[in-house]
Amino acid sequence: MNMNTVVFIKYILAIVLIAAVVLAPAYLAQQTKKNKTDMTRIRIGSWLLGWSVIAWVWALFESTKK
Repeated sequence: MNMNTVVFIKYILAIVLIAAVVLAPAYLAQQTKKNKTDMTRIRIGSWLLGWSVIAWVWALFESTKK
């Protein structure tokens, strides 16, 4: 393996990890059986506003509430 391949694999793993973290609130909302309106709010908060950590934390909190 040359150095370019190792760097490429690192970038791919980083992208997969970031995607998993951003999508976690939507997955948790589905697993806790949220209604359609709540799931939509959580997805919007996570996907569109996830760049601000506050919105992502809010979406994570809302997805785990019973």
